[in-house]
Amino acid sequence: MSIAVAEDIAKRAAKEALMEYVRESKEVAKKEVRKKTRKLMANYNSIKAHVEEGVSEAMEMEIDFVREDLDEDDLYIMSIRRSRIRSMIMMSHIDKCLDLLKAEQKRRGTPEKYEIYNGHYIKERTYEELAERFHCSERTAMRCVSELDDMISVLLFGMEGITYD
Repeated sequence: MSIAVAEDIAKRAAKEALMEYVRESKEVAKKEVRKKTRKLMANYNSIKAHVEEGVSEAMEMEIDFVREDLDEDDLYIMSIRRSRIRSMIMMSHIDKCLDLLKAEQKRRGTPEKYEIYNGHYIKERTYEELAERFHCSERTAMRCVSELDDMISVLLFGMEGITYD
């Protein structure tokens, strides 16, 4: 085998390996975004309860700490406040994304897909209950949720939620 042939084979092998690496990286990124979306939506009601119970407390907490005067308890309180404020912002963002998702499904003429999605995550219905309610199979309800998970991922995470195939 000549050196030129060996170099050509090595170049093609390297190119193929790089393409495979890029494909795998895209798949991993896609799975991570989907996982984050599902985790966020599955915990929607818990986060909402945390925010609703803590809104007045977070707003009433005094903010006049001086850094040098902070002890361990003060840092803990500040951490709780920061967590509640971040949760409030995220809930506002999620609610806005849900409104956009609902409007998009209405525009597409498939408002029942949003209702299935809402029923699954917000109303915490099982796929069996949703299938019965919307006169479809459990598998169809699962597909609706999966499809809308992908759509809301883009709304929730922007470019990170877009997958390029």
